[in-house]
Amino acid sequence: MKQAGRVPWILILILAGVAVIGSVFLVNAAGPQPVAVKFMDALAKQDIDKLTELSIIGNDSPEMIHKKWEETFKYAKYFKFRYQITDVVIASDNTANAKLTYWDNYMVRATTDKNFQIPMIKQDGKWKVHVGEISREMFPFLPR
Repeated sequence: MKQAGRVPWILILILAGVAVIGSVFLVNAAGPQPVAVKFMDALAKQDIDKLTELSIIGNDSPEMIHKKWEETFKYAKYFKFRYQITDVVIASDNTANAKLTYWDNYMVRATTDKNFQIPMIKQDGKWKVHVGEISREMFPFLPR
């Protein structure tokens, strides 16, 4: 016989499970891997606003970073590539590296796989890409 107002244990377990799963998704959404993917997608799409939001370039202000990305795409307008994030290594609470396989000029059959890293820094609680540390061999037009 059930008492009125009593919560069944199964309901408590379900709610606890939903809370745990939800917190895992929230933590992962703010982690370095999704930021690395957003950065690389923005680079491929030449989304200057998103790149500005996700980039650290020296001590430059967001306005200066935006100008540098605008200048970059004057020269890299037709530069096309494909990538795949293969791993993310978190070195400390505030640093990480996203490892990726990269194909430039991927429309040509002779293109070979290249491996690069996207260095990341946590700044004001948000992961950002340290653009000055990315190899220019990956993307020759990166702002400095």
